[in-house]
Amino acid sequence: SLQLLLAVCYSVTGAVFLVSAMVCFAFPRFALSLASNAIFGMIPGVSYCIFIVSAFILLMLAKERSDMQVLEIQKSLRKSEIRFQQIVETAIEGILIFDENYKITFANKNMASMLGYTIDEMLGRPYISFFPESQLDVYNYQESLRKKGKDSVYECCLLRKDGHIHWFLVSAKAIFNDYGRFDGSFAMLTDINERKQMELLLEESNRRLAELSNKDSLTGIANRRCFDATLEHEYSRLRRSNSKLSIILLDIDYFKEYNDCYGHVMGDECLRQIGRVLTCSINPEVDLAARYGGEEFACVL
Repeated sequence: SLQLLLAVCYSVTGAVFLVSAMVCFAFPRFALSLASNAIFGMIPGVSYCIFIVSAFILLMLAKERSDMQVLEIQKSLRKSEIRFQQIVETAIEGILIFDENYKITFANKNMASMLGYTIDEMLGRPYISFFPESQLDVYNYQESLRKKGKDSVYECCLLRKDGHIHWFLVSAKAIFNDYGRFDGSFAMLTDINERKQMELLLEESNRRLAELSNKDSLTGIANRRCFDATLEHEYSRLRRSNSKLSIILLDIDYFKEYNDCYGHVMGDECLRQIGRVLTCSINPEVDLAARYGGEEFACVL
């Protein structure tokens, strides 16, 4: 309707000027006589008003087109937001977005579920509140990296609502605003709790295995293998510094007769007591007491 009205205004104005021009060209004397006529003199004023109306209609049309473009952009943004929301909610990873103070501004359902929270409970909470004390150095280091604009991938454990820890592989990216200032961070967290627990169990098993391989099962002190390795290491180290190394070799007198008289169970207990005495007689931080074999013992001082 606005376009039709605009067309009518331009047509009327054009027709008036065309007729006036034809009259002035064909009948100049008649045109001069009409110039003194008040009605003929109103033509420019009426034409000006029509142009003003036409300009207003053009502005209305421009606003209408602008509003339609805004609506199209809003629809496109809404579709993109819905699509992003679907991707985020169906992702098997946890997703977190933080503001410049490292408070959570967004968390997907999977992330909240892995930590035992609801989404509303997580929003607004500081990220540091999910870190156990043993992991605070990891948090501080990663925060400093992000504020420098550096992205990283790292492993950390977070506290669940029930107080238990849960391990994640975190891929984090810094976010900056249009002025180049730090505006927050985006993080994608992959659940590696089962794998990490297996790794920790394996490390503990290896540690125990190494400990058992260097410990005498009967007396609980170092075995011959550990004694030989320690002696070789200490000898090489002290030879370079021209220091002295002391070795004590000892055995238990009449141990066979003791075994024959009281039995092997009492003989084993005797060996255990000797091991405890040796352990209490040395400085375990720098010295070593070991069972050399049978009823023989050795100390590296």
